[in-house]
Amino acid sequence: MINYKENPNWGEQAKSLGGAHHVVEVGGPTTLAQSLKAINIDGVISIIGFVGGVDQAQPSFLDCLVCCRSALRATRRDC
Repeated sequence: MINYKENPNWGEQAKSLGGAHHVVEVGGPTTLAQSLKAINIDGVISIIGFVGGVDQAQPSFLDCLVCCRSALRATRRDC
């Protein structure tokens, strides 16, 4: 297990251990760069939250060839 609090470069550590097939991204733009470093080429990043807030310098999805999915929670009236 990789502790993101003990290792702020957890994406590089994950990649060195073989990479991730699936990353559940809850931090949002502030941690997305590490998710892109950790994920394998054919991996999936599921974006389910933004608890890390919004950062000015957000990575581009062109930084890595992955499929990103977002899960939004809304009522029918909101859509």
